[in-house]
Amino acid sequence: QTLKAQEDAARAAQAYEQARMDAKRLEEIRRSKLSLWDRSLEDVSGLIGKLYSRLEPILRPTVPEWDSGHSTGSRVNPFAAMQAKADRRLRTKIWDQRSLPLERDFVFTLLVDNSGSMSTTGGYLHARGCAVLLSEVLTRLKVPFEISTFATTTEQLKGFDEKPSKEQKNTIGAAINGHGGGTNDHEAIEMCVNRLLQRDEENKFLIVITDGGSSKPSKLKSVLANALRGSVRVVGLGYRDWE
Repeated sequence: QTLKAQEDAARAAQAYEQARMDAKRLEEIRRSKLSLWDRSLEDVSGLIGKLYSRLEPILRPTVPEWDSGHSTGSRVNPFAAMQAKADRRLRTKIWDQRSLPLERDFVFTLLVDNSGSMSTTGGYLHARGCAVLLSEVLTRLKVPFEISTFATTTEQLKGFDEKPSKEQKNTIGAAINGHGGGTNDHEAIEMCVNRLLQRDEENKFLIVITDGGSSKPSKLKSVLANALRGSVRVVGLGYRDWE
């Protein structure tokens, strides 16, 4: 009976391992049928809500607030009304008026490194996930943004005021592949800064997702200096394979 129990346990372990391998294979097949955008979306889905919660108080317009101490208004301030009972001179200051909302207008450019070095290190996968995460959050926040890639040349994949279709998202995901060649980041940044400067929004941000390599570091330094002297804020999100 002990031998039979051992055989049963071995068969159960074998069946479990086979089921695990079958489930893994089915998951691989399911993932292979997804677009590259949707694969990245699955990978970052747990971060979208967290980032949205952190950015919403900053990027969305504040709700209208109430300003007290007026002779007319939309509502009576209970505390002021109580004071007016004790001092009749305060009766002209018991009303609250709704103040105008404080508009916080923002615009973003997501500039993704698509050079060959991003392919050799696998950095393009992280860059794609980062672009998907930021674009999904900014879309939910209704903040205008563009997506561009740079390598030997610069390509705009999404305009500021475009609401991308599923097909366009799939195209963007496939385009971030690390097959772009060189790293002319200075040209890309200069182009993106110029486009941002044409926007009316007060707060302009350029987010550069890169592994840090540059074909012309001296020109890059000059372009960044000019950008930082202007109204565009440049944020670098770096990836580096340290292994």
